[in-house]
Amino acid sequence: MAGETFTLADAASQRAFAERGGAGGLSRWATFRDQECADGNSSEADDTCSGVAQAEGALAKALGGCPSTPPPDTAP
Repeated sequence: MAGETFTLADAASQRAFAERGGAGGLSRWATFRDQECADGNSSEADDTCSGVAQAEGALAKALGGCPSTPPPDTAP
């Protein structure tokens, strides 16, 4: 579905919003999907990968960290 992909930029934005609001933390429910699909296909849902161009663990890194650490580069 167009516009339904949660990107690395979305993760960094969500983290910044949480930090501004004083949230204690963020979590990701499907860490096993925190990797790019082997075939590079991002047009279909897949239960083994994120569907976005990324390094392994990039979404967790974008959501994690501490306020003194800047968010990672969100470029694919």
